[in-house]
Amino acid sequence: ARELPYLVATGRYDLHPYFGFSVVTMNYYIARAMNTSVTYGVLVQQVLPNSPAAKAGLKGGSYQAQILGEPVWLGGDIILAVNGTPVQGTSDLLSYLQLNVLPGETVVFTVYRMNETISIPVVAGYLPEE
Repeated sequence: ARELPYLVATGRYDLHPYFGFSVVTMNYYIARAMNTSVTYGVLVQQVLPNSPAAKAGLKGGSYQAQILGEPVWLGGDIILAVNGTPVQGTSDLLSYLQLNVLPGETVVFTVYRMNETISIPVVAGYLPEE
């Protein structure tokens, strides 16, 4: 709904937030491979250099493993919530960010890292040109 005025005025909408990371939904098998009890949230796979996520200090995986036949980067941050809203999986995270965040706004990710929960503020960027 917020896109409509931009589409009418400019013919396009380019205010999607950009963070520069890829994620996968946590599950029992990934948790077991990482030796953690956290089975919900999203595991940060990769963080692009110089992206908003990289500048804020989010950590991607450091080693790869096959989980249920799929390659998964393990050892990265696990995002548990965004702006206090719990994240069960990838769709929760992406929906929240698309519906509630514009480029230039700061969001706070609640992250599980090395057996502790920390808050990491990240300023959303603009989606890079193709």
